[in-house]
Amino acid sequence: MTWKYRIGVLAPDGVTYRTRTVTVTYLTEATHRAGLTGLSVDGRDVAGFSPDRLEYTVGVANPDRYVVTPSWDKQTGMSVTKHVDGADTTLTVTSADGLTSVVYRVHVEYDAGLAATGAGVTGVIMIAVVAVLAAAGAWFASRHKPHDPDGDTDAAM
Repeated sequence: MTWKYRIGVLAPDGVTYRTRTVTVTYLTEATHRAGLTGLSVDGRDVAGFSPDRLEYTVGVANPDRYVVTPSWDKQTGMSVTKHVDGADTTLTVTSADGLTSVVYRVHVEYDAGLAATGAGVTGVIMIAVVAVLAAAGAWFASRHKPHDPDGDTDAAM
């Protein structure tokens, strides 16, 4: 953690006064540490993740649309910046004191097995739409009153 202190000094003449700002950085193990605790791509944890391993290649359903989500110990004050360039994502983890940085690189590539998992979604959506329309039709049918051509409203009594 970094703190700034403003110190005022009065000279022996009793008139001259100056201030100076001093920056103090407290170094502790926690504030000097930089590293991820986990990594997921498209909501799935990256297999074989280790904070010491800095490069990963991961299969995704669509290399043009994917999400890399880093996990880190936010209590220490470290920060993570993410830069995406096509199929490559760079994660830079910086310690709270700003003195330590670690760079992780994630490269994604097309995995046909993952792309096929969403194939049944269209069928489920169509069934849901048909069910909603059937329910709406039943509700409208229950609201319809039979028409009496004679105008006699007490005919059923």
